Amino acid sequence: MVARAKRTFRTAKDRLIELLEITKDFEQRLRVEKIILDIESKITNLVIKMTDFKSKAFEYDPGPEFDEDITLVVKDLVLNEKTENYSHLENDIIFKARELLKCDFSHAEKIFIRMKDLGLSEFKSDDGKGYNLASFGVLNQMITKTQLDKNNKENRQSNKAEPHLFGLGKNFIEKDK
Repeated sequence: MVARAKRTFRTAKDRLIELLEITKDFEQRLRVEKIILDIESKITNLVIKMTDFKSKAFEYDPGPEFDEDITLVVKDLVLNEKTENYSHLENDIIFKARELLKCDFSHAEKIFIRMKDLGLSEFKSDDGKGYNLASFGVLNQMITKTQLDKNNKENRQSNKAEPHLFGLGKNFIEKDK
């Protein structure tokens, strides 16, 4: 039924375009153009109904304007970690984006989608659950290999100074005795 209505509108629009081509009177041309615009609006509304407005096809496609936000998130997750395990789950990345940028879930999700456009999917962790953000960041020139190496060295020195047992510090273990 919707497809038939769409055909009817297009047929009427085509007839009005033909009428517009032969009409000389300025006011008459304006009325015809207004009717054509109204029909185009109705056709657009029908297409939206046919494809379900909530579908991904009508969502904004994130582009390069998200790249600075991505760099901020990647740097924070990679360079502020106290471990050399750079595997992060999708939810962790979205949460960090919301936290750093003080944005809503929709914006943070678009940042993650843009990251996938930049090749994040190629950096799945060995466990298949998370993404290796360090390799992703280096490849996309968000962080340098030098920064990463320096961070790894600092982490190793920090871990030697205060050993951890399953995430528990030495002081915590001594208090428990």
